[in-house]
Amino acid sequence: MTIPRAPPPWTLPRHHLGRSSNHDRPGPGPRPSATGRPYHLQAGKKEKTFDYPEDLQKAQRALEDGQARRRAFLSGLPAWGSNLEAAAQGLSDEQAEQSKQLEEEERQASHAVWANDYWATLPPEDHSDARSKLKHLQDPDPA
Repeated sequence: MTIPRAPPPWTLPRHHLGRSSNHDRPGPGPRPSATGRPYHLQAGKKEKTFDYPEDLQKAQRALEDGQARRRAFLSGLPAWGSNLEAAAQGLSDEQAEQSKQLEEEERQASHAVWANDYWATLPPEDHSDARSKLKHLQDPDPA
């Protein structure tokens, strides 16, 4: 008599994995708070604000512009799926050079953001929140 083997965990639905997350609940998105406001904006909880230096804001804008230019360039190329070698072989020399240049510009802009001296002035526990807010600094207010 053979004992049936359990299926691998990646074949099981999420609720069988013994984890709980917002994705296990039915409905679109996380459950609203009792007040109907997002948890981080409830009374008694102050949202941290960060005073970003001008050079860091400029570097973030340069990064976003570089990402947009590279995205626009890549969207104009034929779709090669995830096979990067086939995609590289399908580019002309001019396209390959432009792709390298755009990638390098984006890399340098990213370096200018994360290597900025401002991050050393923050406590480590604030880095993630500050980085996230810097990414959305130019977003229009929802009000």
